[in-house]
Amino acid sequence: MRNLQRAIFSSVVASLVVSIGACGGGGSGAGGGVPSIATSKFLDSAVQGLTFRTTSGLTGTTGADGSFQHVPNELVTFSVGGANLGTTGGGFGAILTPAELDTYADFTRAPTLNRVRFLMMLDSDRNPNNGITISGAVRTVAANWPAINFDTVNLDADPAVTSILSDVATADGQPASLPTTTNAQNHIFATYTCIRSGLYLGSWSSTSPAGMGGNNAMIVDRLGHITLVFTDSTWHSIAWVSSNTSISSPNSAIFSGSPVSTSAALNQTYDGTFRLTNSTNYLSGLPSMGNGNYSNTSVVVNLPNGTVGMVYQGTALGNSSLIAFKMAINGTSITGVATGANMPALSLSGTASGGLLNGTIYYDGSAVGSFSAAIQSDGSIAGSFTAGTDSGALSACRSP
Repeated sequence: MRNLQRAIFSSVVASLVVSIGACGGGGSGAGGGVPSIATSKFLDSAVQGLTFRTTSGLTGTTGADGSFQHVPNELVTFSVGGANLGTTGGGFGAILTPAELDTYADFTRAPTLNRVRFLMMLDSDRNPNNGITISGAVRTVAANWPAINFDTVNLDADPAVTSILSDVATADGQPASLPTTTNAQNHIFATYTCIRSGLYLGSWSSTSPAGMGGNNAMIVDRLGHITLVFTDSTWHSIAWVSSNTSISSPNSAIFSGSPVSTSAALNQTYDGTFRLTNSTNYLSGLPSMGNGNYSNTSVVVNLPNGTVGMVYQGTALGNSSLIAFKMAINGTSITGVATGANMPALSLSGTASGGLLNGTIYYDGSAVGSFSAAIQSDGSIAGSFTAGTDSGALSACRSP
């Protein structure tokens, strides 16, 4: 029987956080006597330069991290010149995506994917994986753009888009193209799974047989793959189950569940059910858990105040550890923090050169392990760590 607390502590070294920090940009507020102002982010990766206007009169352009200001529960309209992307309903959380501008808030619907394609088309460096920036030159010519019907299934045939493409190419001084629907879907899905990635802690209880329960720890990696560990109340692990695709899992273990909120960046929760029927899921001598329910809440990982650089967030899965991390890359310097289930905080320090990342994992000032990784062509990070007897893989995405 593995003691999850001891195993994770020894692999305390497991957590790597890679954070390529996004810049913060601003918008300007208008109007006096405005009640408490909230800041949210518009993400299709971070979108900078998108005009926002709220019903209370706040207006401006989204910052480098997609940030904009609004009064809680009011309506916000987003546009690029004459092209109105839509108005969101009130009550959204810290994160907003193009899906919330569609009636059904569905990432797979044509209206959402058309908005994603349009925003990707406007990116000034033509690489939306590192964020979407709408240049000042494009915003200037956009003042004369016609309205776009984002409900049109064949956006490629819209004459307004053809005209806008020409304007974007001229304004940015380089060719512009409308991404395919498939590329757009992959892009927005990557944004969504990055938002959801991290460490979740909570509890489980069995319904058949009744009366069992305990703690659990879950990580969701940047691709949406899930690993959930069931433990007793003292963090002695009972079963480990991993999922290669979404929430379905191997080893005759079945999970069903989904995020309770699709818009919140913090305090996210996963609620669902499980059915574990294969004895190979259990550690020797421990009882089967049968069917039951689980509920997990995300663990927020914060870099120290004043940290600068490109920020990544990610997860590490060791032989006996589940870890979330965040890391900032500033030039050739890497700093970061990591945490896991029932374990102390870790710090990360290292160097970046030519897309390769190498560093040391520390606990209370002492080195306890090391990590190495590389920045991938899609802007993500993939690598591995070693800490004492524990080792495993890590991955990360640009932090929203």
